[in-house]
Amino acid sequence: MEELPPHRRKKMNNPAEFYQLPDLDEANSSQIPALIQLVNMGYTYLSRQQVRDLRQNDNRHYILTDIAFQALRKINSAEVSDQSIYEALADLEKPRLDNGVVKASEYVYSTLMAGQSVQEFINGKKQSPQMHFIDFDNVDNNQFHVTAEFEISENTNRRPDIVLFVNGIPLVVIENKKPSVSVKDAIVQMLRNQQGTQIPKFFLYPQILVATNREDFKYGTMLTPAAFYSEWKVRGEDEFVEKIHQQAFSYQNAPVAANVLQSIGQDMLRSAYHQHDIPFNAQSLGIFCLLHPVHLLDLIRNFVVYDNNVKKIARYQQYYAIKRTLERVKPLENGKRHGGLIWHTQGSGKSLTMVMLAKNLIELVGNPRVIVVTDRTQLDDQIRDTFAACNIKKEVVQAKSAEHLRELIEQKSASVVTTLVHKFAEMKKPLYVDPDPNIFVLVDEAHRTQGGIGREKMLQMLPNACVLGFTGTPLLKKDKATSIEQFGGLIDAYTISEAQEDGAILPLIYQGRFVQQDANCAMDKFFDHIAEDLSKEQKAELSKKFLNSKLIEETTQRVDMIALDIHEHFRENFQGTGLKAQAVLPSKYAAICFKKALDLLGGINSAVIISDSNSSEEEADDQLPEHKKEINHFLAEQKRQQGSLDNYERQQIRSFKDDPDGCEILIVVDKLLTGFDAPVNTALYLAKQLKDHNLLQAIARVNRVYEGKPGKQMKVNGFIFDYSKNAKNLKNALELFSNFDAKDIEKALLNTSEKIADLDKIHQTLLDTFRTVPNKESYEDYIVFLKEDEERRKKFYADVSKMIQELNVCRSLPDFYEKIPQAKLDLLSKDLKRFIEIKKIAQTVMAERVDFSKYEDQIRKILDKYVTAEGVEVLSKPINLSDVLEFNRFVEDAQNGLSDRSKAEAIAAQTQKRIHERWDQDPIFYKKFSDQVKVLIETLKTAKKEDLNALLDQTKQLQAEVENYEDNDIPTDIRATKALHPYYRLVRQDLKGKASPEQMIQIVQYIGEVLQKERIVDWKTSVEVKRAVRDLLEDFLFDVVKKEMGIALSVEFIENFINNVWNLATKND
Repeated sequence: MEELPPHRRKKMNNPAEFYQLPDLDEANSSQIPALIQLVNMGYTYLSRQQVRDLRQNDNRHYILTDIAFQALRKINSAEVSDQSIYEALADLEKPRLDNGVVKASEYVYSTLMAGQSVQEFINGKKQSPQMHFIDFDNVDNNQFHVTAEFEISENTNRRPDIVLFVNGIPLVVIENKKPSVSVKDAIVQMLRNQQGTQIPKFFLYPQILVATNREDFKYGTMLTPAAFYSEWKVRGEDEFVEKIHQQAFSYQNAPVAANVLQSIGQDMLRSAYHQHDIPFNAQSLGIFCLLHPVHLLDLIRNFVVYDNNVKKIARYQQYYAIKRTLERVKPLENGKRHGGLIWHTQGSGKSLTMVMLAKNLIELVGNPRVIVVTDRTQLDDQIRDTFAACNIKKEVVQAKSAEHLRELIEQKSASVVTTLVHKFAEMKKPLYVDPDPNIFVLVDEAHRTQGGIGREKMLQMLPNACVLGFTGTPLLKKDKATSIEQFGGLIDAYTISEAQEDGAILPLIYQGRFVQQDANCAMDKFFDHIAEDLSKEQKAELSKKFLNSKLIEETTQRVDMIALDIHEHFRENFQGTGLKAQAVLPSKYAAICFKKALDLLGGINSAVIISDSNSSEEEADDQLPEHKKEINHFLAEQKRQQGSLDNYERQQIRSFKDDPDGCEILIVVDKLLTGFDAPVNTALYLAKQLKDHNLLQAIARVNRVYEGKPGKQMKVNGFIFDYSKNAKNLKNALELFSNFDAKDIEKALLNTSEKIADLDKIHQTLLDTFRTVPNKESYEDYIVFLKEDEERRKKFYADVSKMIQELNVCRSLPDFYEKIPQAKLDLLSKDLKRFIEIKKIAQTVMAERVDFSKYEDQIRKILDKYVTAEGVEVLSKPINLSDVLEFNRFVEDAQNGLSDRSKAEAIAAQTQKRIHERWDQDPIFYKKFSDQVKVLIETLKTAKKEDLNALLDQTKQLQAEVENYEDNDIPTDIRATKALHPYYRLVRQDLKGKASPEQMIQIVQYIGEVLQKERIVDWKTSVEVKRAVRDLLEDFLFDVVKKEMGIALSVEFIENFINNVWNLATKND
């Protein structure tokens, strides 16, 4: 260890007490640990001098030619000459940039994937063997290297922190930061380096770009916007997740050779660096999951696509969904593969998941036949374009008719075929049957296509096809079981809450708006006059048929008033920000009237997208002749100007999606409400009533993540502005669906004035909470006041959260700032900040946790904008109470000023919380310790100072027993198998005095054998598994325990006992 500087030395009698604080800079905390882990995973470290020598001191060369030649010579056949290898490497390092960096990058990627055809004379004949750059099938045949501070000279000089090479080709870049610096800074640096004035040519080669500060780990690929950098999570059963974590942890801390560590230390100017154990962290997990040689080549080969000139890499949920699907479909049983349903919420990349799955199927099967089925023309077009844009080694053909689809199937087309499900139903010739088990049918929006003659004929025509359903819409509760069953079981689910937590979609803000409409007496008289010859019942039927909300919604005056309101609202809130909107009108005629009104007001670029009047996809509407005339005139004019409606729609959609100065509001009726993916779409103006799937599909149009164009605003929310009282429909729709929180829409039913009143009310409630605190200048008095009463404390926590929510809701309402004085808003913001701080301190002392992450951005914005008199403090990361060691380090840190009493109280509270969390896993065990903790907490309240140290030790001992799940009363025969302990305690409790210790052990061991035998995928929800377990246990209790052991058991006892065993099993998986 280096000598301590004078100001850090302590003059103590015991030299062993000298210590040196850790160096928390970028190199020590993140970069060197990453290098060590990579070396342990199989990468050879190249010193900076070795790299300079390999590049002949030319920083413009990125491929390490000597290493590349050796590697390529090894993986290619003797038919490929040395000269061809050198020429291929030279060509690879000189990609053409004429068509831009993305196209150049795609060329590099395609070359790395497929290799390159080379010209050779073999046995006197000219031949063209394929030369490969990477052996994807045999990972160990490749060479993996890593270096630090890789020097690059292009338009400027840059030095990425870590570069990984496969066969001498740079395929990964890592930017490291120290833990106190946000990982966002590393992402910004990565994006800066890719700009045209920096080192863009170098970034044609890396396929994965990583930003990490050890505690946070994000990844993307070339030109991935900052908002789309993702973290990696492990999905699966607890045992699988734990296995992955353990593997990552082992690579992180395994020792490396002394000479390698010395080389790394010298390159990083840390010659005295000593390897030491590092706690498990996000960086070590991410490096293992993405960059282990096996994982890296898999990701590069199968999970990178170019989508319409944008390079993309899979998110973790896409990766695991595809892996689970491949596992499901791989085996052939009775000439058929198992299908299933993939349910990934809207906006999470479902279409790309389908593309990547097809790409993986090519590698799995060789030449699979892929048919993509949808039920909407627009979706069919979109999925065709997506597959075509991604270039996955297969052409894409869209079936133009039922007969065309039949021809493609009969001809066994190797292309990806996209079609509408209706085309199967429309086939007129005798049914053609294709029994090929290598046909994979990917059904988009599967929740709508699970029934009907189209699906029936498809399954008859393709009896052995593997059918895989995809849906992003929550399944109706009444349809959920049917959907999953018809597709062969649920393969993977990715919920709305998961997507929001991951930042894959944005939260939605709803606001109801109202257009007052009055009907005068003349209308009643007119109705009575035309219906005078009808009976009372007939009049009621006439009124029900024509005096409905749809017709009322279409009135010209209403449409004009809505247009005026939207015109003002959009220009004030969104125009010029780069964010755009959709307006949904009740009919085609209303949409055209709305467009005319907007044009008359001026200043907004809008376009109407409606289907042709002769289209069979939409039911006939606008029955009045003058309405039809207006619609036909509009459609004819678009055809005249653009050649066809398709041309017009493509032009307007492109303008809306890609041109910041183009179309700002798309006006629609039914089109573009399903499957229309335009991240720039931020606000949905609903002037039409929608229900069920249609409503949820529509609002999901505005939840996509969008970073914004340079110099424009970043999208942070999606907005729903409702003029048609859809709140009730939304609530009814959500109640029909699974996985939702009904409270999410309650705020939509109140206006701005009411919400401000609610904000005032909760603010006053919080002030009243501390009305009796004696010294309001001392925060300690506030904490003592909260500690005294648990119910008071819980209510205060809830009230703080409620004030955060109320202020956030108010901020989302456009007229909020008009209706609240600035001074009042400043006061509310300051008080909220102080309430939050009080809550944080109380939670630390009482070992309680709340997750502020979902409020963090909003709170930061509130405080940044409105607290100007003093500096803004970023909310700190909550303490992870699940990590006992971390928690103990915190509470025992003298800097936090906690006494022995406070330490003991905090540890006891944490232990009590842990008991509560685990209670259902073993109620008998945790009941014993719960009682002990309660007694201990009461003792601490009145304990003398001299007793506190002993009580602190007792508290720690109690905590350790709970954490380690220790019970000395367990027999030796099963003590090592902790999974059996809860069943032993149950047997001991229920059979005490009836069974001997040996008999109890025999019963417990049998329970363990049964549960282990029946444990299959999704066993906890399987009716068959539960029935099998019950039958086996029932037989054992009757035949062995009751008859052979002679223990008296009633039928009621056996029933209750088996129920308790099953409950324990499901809680202890």
